[in-house]
Amino acid sequence: MVRESYPFLYRRSYRGQYALLALLLWSISGCGNDLSDLNTLSGPSVEMVALLSADQVVSPVPVTSDSEGEARLIVNLGNNTITGQVSIQQQGSAAVEQVQLRRGFGGRNGAVVLDLSPDTLDPSIWHLPDNSVLGNADMELLLRSGMHVLVTTTSHRNGELRGQLLQWDQELLVNPLSSDQLVNFNDTDNSVSAMSYLSADFFTGEVQGNIRLLTDVSPTQVSMHVGLAGTEGEEIVRYEPDSADSRVWSIPANTVLDSETLQRLEDAQLYVQVMSADYPQGAIRGQLYLPYYVVRVTSLSGQNLAPQVSSPASGKAFVTINAYDGVTQAIVRVSGISPGNVILFRANNANRTERGRLLFTLESQGDYWQLPLGTEFTDEEFNDIGKGRLFFIASSPAYPMGEIGGML
Repeated sequence: MVRESYPFLYRRSYRGQYALLALLLWSISGCGNDLSDLNTLSGPSVEMVALLSADQVVSPVPVTSDSEGEARLIVNLGNNTITGQVSIQQQGSAAVEQVQLRRGFGGRNGAVVLDLSPDTLDPSIWHLPDNSVLGNADMELLLRSGMHVLVTTTSHRNGELRGQLLQWDQELLVNPLSSDQLVNFNDTDNSVSAMSYLSADFFTGEVQGNIRLLTDVSPTQVSMHVGLAGTEGEEIVRYEPDSADSRVWSIPANTVLDSETLQRLEDAQLYVQVMSADYPQGAIRGQLYLPYYVVRVTSLSGQNLAPQVSSPASGKAFVTINAYDGVTQAIVRVSGISPGNVILFRANNANRTERGRLLFTLESQGDYWQLPLGTEFTDEEFNDIGKGRLFFIASSPAYPMGEIGGML
């Protein structure tokens, strides 16, 4: 069930539900890379959908906008024709200047393929040109999620909104990288950040993508690993530096993930980490997760308790929540303390002076503490996130009521 706080979240079903379309895609794969045999088909069509947002815009400076949009295109596989429209819900006064269909996977800018035109009656609707036809190479690129819609406005002439065009079994993951997500407690540069863009096809296993550095750092290595937020695991993909842009590191071409790794990606159990000469164990890290996940990292300290505790100990809580079913995974790591227990409770008031109800007791896993597997948040608990009512506390023999804590 989608939680009330996140009505915009949606999920595709990757397995079993689209047998006919999967069979169609299988028949396409047998046509060869140039898709030259597509024109022999009788005319089956597929729908491509894009949700437009500012965080998908690829720019040296992050774009901020409350506007949003949606693109829906119908692609005829028999004759390569393409029809459809883009709807834009603007929240500002800047006028839309252009809406374009462009080449480029997530995280990549590319050349214009088609310019759309505004509707004569409704300026929020833009249409593809009549009788639009794609070449075979562009058709293949589109079907592999390698095209996007870009909206430019008078205030953002390089793009205010962007949306990757996706089929039923494709997803675009846009996730931030930061030092907060690192598992270790070593001093790092909190100003360093980056964005990860990952296009994944859950039918073929193909992944395309890159990380784009938003601040100055000189990576020595960028790699994808197995691991839930708060844990570390084996490296599975080594990124390559871009020859034209030193701020970009990309997944190698023709990278395909096996079914087990795809399942880990779907379950938010993969992450990207950037190493540098100054921080060989990790400068920044970013968990990879689909839009219906909530991933949070919160710091634990004695200063967060009420009343405050003077303790040099510190900690981090890494929380991963599936917003559909409420299944919640949490890892708590601490430094300078040997906890007697770690709990998650709901405070009766926002300033936490009344502790209220104990929700869960975490289990020790050696070097970290973990919520019991299969823990589910209720609607009430889910909606309390961000209200200052859910709180982690690690206690010790010296501080049985709590030595460090942090709000979820």
